[in-house]
Amino acid sequence: MVSGRTWAWTAALAVVAVGWSCLGGAGHLFYANSDWTIRDAVLRDLSSGAWPPSYGNTDGFDVILRAPVAYYLPSATLAQWLGIDWADRLLLAWTALGVGLFLSLVPLSSQALRWTLGIACVVLFSGMDILGGWLFYRSWPPLGTHIEWWAGLFQYSSNSTLLFWVPNHALPAWLAMALFFRHWRHPDFLRMAPMLMALLPLWSPFAALGMSPFYLLLLPAAFRARWRFFNPGNLGPALLLLAIEGLYLTLDLASVPSGSQDGLDPDFLFLYGVFCALEFGLLGLALYRDGKGPLLHVALLTLCVLPFFKMGEGNDLVMRGSIPALMLLCLLLLHILQSARIRLQDLAGTGVILLIGSVTPAQEIYRAVTQPAWAFHEEQTLLQAANGTAPAHYVARLNQPFLLSVMKKPSAAMPSRGSAQ
Repeated sequence: MVSGRTWAWTAALAVVAVGWSCLGGAGHLFYANSDWTIRDAVLRDLSSGAWPPSYGNTDGFDVILRAPVAYYLPSATLAQWLGIDWADRLLLAWTALGVGLFLSLVPLSSQALRWTLGIACVVLFSGMDILGGWLFYRSWPPLGTHIEWWAGLFQYSSNSTLLFWVPNHALPAWLAMALFFRHWRHPDFLRMAPMLMALLPLWSPFAALGMSPFYLLLLPAAFRARWRFFNPGNLGPALLLLAIEGLYLTLDLASVPSGSQDGLDPDFLFLYGVFCALEFGLLGLALYRDGKGPLLHVALLTLCVLPFFKMGEGNDLVMRGSIPALMLLCLLLLHILQSARIRLQDLAGTGVILLIGSVTPAQEIYRAVTQPAWAFHEEQTLLQAANGTAPAHYVARLNQPFLLSVMKKPSAAMPSRGSAQ
């Protein structure tokens, strides 16, 4: 029987999940950041026509939507039946459901004060971007400014920034890391781990890359399990799914900018050192006393290595590949916070770091509630939303023979009647 206290916590989690999701832009009840223009167009094209949507023909091949689409598909499927007017509301419900599921998986204390502090840590978790901006520019940003690009070459995003700008990357990474954090030492987790990893790329290839170092921690247990893990029934479906996803997601991949940072000169190394210290290094040291262990080591190593690489128009590999490791730090903090043997005053130093970092999500929330909301653009195709040139990381030529043989014939993404041509 579920107690009244449990129902109260569940209701409180639901309120946080819905409120946080609404502020994030899904549903357009509050101001939605500029990335939602493209996100709306992807949802619109999947909701109003046959799949896969096509955006013309290049070199004799259909140019199709190649962006990871898993975040949009449930809402788009229902909108195909209910009408495009429902698409945005359905995406809000789907987003809130994902946030609620994630919050239900994180370690939270049953004591009211610690529970409240835990929720605040999730919503306000961030690196100390405000200090980075001040150190390099000697100025404080206006209220509502997006302040996370202070380093120029890369950024590690706060939880609220991720939900407000890229829920399609954030939610799968958060859920995958929350499940991994809870169960990675349990023998039965080995059976679900391959499929969990195989599902991630269709949501976010960068989240899958960011999770992959943590999966190395499962190898000793996998080798001990031997045939119970390394058998076709366990690995076969996941490997097949990964192979098909790999063919789809790597279509025209050469058109997406990628590489390593150009030159490791003293200026870069100084920027890198300051970035690491402010974004995760000081917090990692604060957590080390109580959260040390292989998970923390992998997270810190991953966050140290990522800035040396770049991929995507805005270095998405660093921004989105870092999500699992950053969430691991957040989960370790929550795990420490819920421990009754640790007094809150013992976390004063960590609290100062978090309080300085909270300026970043506060900026995002302030902008969401003070800027005017705008309506879902149900008439714009992806091509129109991108001013006639679809982004290379969203579209690709369907030039892979196997995919040509198994996929439906692409259908042109047509503008709604009365929209601008």
